[in-house]
Amino acid sequence: MSFMDRLIKKVEQIAPRLKKRTFDPEAMSIEDISLPNSLMNLDVEDIKNMIEKEVATFKSLDYKNKTLEQLKINEFHSYEIGFMLRYIKEDRVFLIANIDEIIPSFIMGSTRNQLHIKVFDIVYRYDLGVNKMMSVDQLEKEIKWSPREAAYLLRYLNMEDRTITGK
Repeated sequence: MSFMDRLIKKVEQIAPRLKKRTFDPEAMSIEDISLPNSLMNLDVEDIKNMIEKEVATFKSLDYKNKTLEQLKINEFHSYEIGFMLRYIKEDRVFLIANIDEIIPSFIMGSTRNQLHIKVFDIVYRYDLGVNKMMSVDQLEKEIKWSPREAAYLLRYLNMEDRTITGK
């Protein structure tokens, strides 16, 4: 075996370890949630009250009966999505009475695995797209999240058992 052949074989053995890690939402967990310090400094009880207000607003705006196209319009700011993610990061459950009257049926019908994938896709995009140095005021001005994304988070917050089964 020539020197080049040995070198190629050695590179082929190492190559799989050099591959860039691909995004796999099923492999993610609450430890992967990275948020701005301004959100990490919030009191968990205050967040619970904010989520309560979000649920009331969500219900009053009747997002359950909106079309999919209407649910894709960005209406939520990074602060709202961020404090919901913070509550998830704390591994807290926020029980929502009559949630099926608030959340669109296609989200209510999602399996635990589907919901986990959707939520951690949001986590991934939040991590990439939100500056970790932003203040609360700056986060409130950044409107780039849809009611659909908020609904997935609210549904996930409502789940007591968030464990997922294998692929």
